[in-house]
Amino acid sequence: MITTARSLASVTLAALCTCVVAQPAKQGLPAFPGLRTHVIQDRVSQIPQQISFDPLLTKLLNEPLDAKYNTQGIDGIDMTRVLVTRLNRISQTRHYVYFDPGASNDPAFVLAEEASTKPIGTIDADQLVLPGNGFIYAIGRTNKLHLERRKFAVQDGKLEEVKQPFQFVGLESRANVAITITTSKDGTESVAFIPKGERLFVVLSDDQYLLIRTNFGLVGWFKTSGNRESPEIDGIYFDGD
Repeated sequence: MITTARSLASVTLAALCTCVVAQPAKQGLPAFPGLRTHVIQDRVSQIPQQISFDPLLTKLLNEPLDAKYNTQGIDGIDMTRVLVTRLNRISQTRHYVYFDPGASNDPAFVLAEEASTKPIGTIDADQLVLPGNGFIYAIGRTNKLHLERRKFAVQDGKLEEVKQPFQFVGLESRANVAITITTSKDGTESVAFIPKGERLFVVLSDDQYLLIRTNFGLVGWFKTSGNRESPEIDGIYFDGD
């Protein structure tokens, strides 16, 4: 029997995915206990639009945004100055966080320095988490194929995203149509055929490419169209305009 590097990698990845399934992703904030959550609005998106923060570092404001912010390139319609906070508990620097519901339900959070009120960046997300460790965590479903989790930091006065090689999905689902998963994203070599209606687990995504685990435990790639009206995989579709 000849063992190739690719087959070893496939076995390792399949084992990893099996472990992931054994501990399915949970909603909520288990990684950041002790935070207070302020719900901004909960009837517009698939998930509540909210912000979670350390109450010892944060002052909740919930104030309408002054019209002068429009001159700085921010759409001020219905924007709210939600809170002022220290992003890092070992620093005294404070930032404002604004919420913008968007013109057509495109929610975003805007960060600005308290001292200058100068915006330093925008995060398109439904939920923001500020645990006080120097990082900002975002959870979003609007205008995305699935629930996404992202991480940001303020560096040299600018908001920067911490890049991830893939997006974790962690979705127990089923095939709405028969699909074939392959050994590579752009390959034609089949790993498995999944009939319509069969259960599956979406492990992660890379743009429109999904890494899928079959009921048996085989792993392969599938490219989704993201069509909201007829998604190939239940729960995977672009939720936006």
